[in-house]
This record gives sequence, structure tokens and C-alpha cells, in this order.
Amino acid sequence: FATYDIWDDCVARTVPESDAYKFAELVKCASPKCIGVLWLLISIVLAICLLGTALRWSGGGPNITSASDFSDFSWACMAGP
Repeated sequence: FATYDIWDDCVARTVPESDAYKFAELVKCASPKCIGVLWLLISIVLAICLLGTALRWSGGGPNITSASDFSDFSWACMAGP
């Protein structure tokens, strides 16, 4: 959700109340959209790195070869938000 929120608040629209706008006023060397894009890229890189770390640490699980191999809990997690 944080990555989408950065996109929505700092890149897609620039309003004087946004964090990117305030930070751009503070540093005076970049536009609010540039600050928003930088934060968005940092967020995406961190999300990918943390996902990779979590997948490495999770170890091996059961091999899933068809939809019938999923547990009820797995189906509930996939169906929920």
C-alpha cells in the first residue's frame, strides 16, 4: 500500500500539502514530482529486496502442482484483501 500511496500523493498529483512538495521546498534543488519519483523508486527497490529476502528465509515448502494442493488457509489468504 505504501508504494501506491507514494504514487498517488507525490507523483500523480502535486499539491502544496504533500510531503514531496514540502521536501522540495526544503532542499530547493528538485521539483516535487522529482522527489516523488525518487521516493517511489526507493520504495519499489526496497519492496523487491525484502520480498527476495523473505523468500530466501522461508525455506522450502510443499510442491504445488495443481490448485487442489492448496490448503483451506491458503485459499482464504488469497481470497481476502
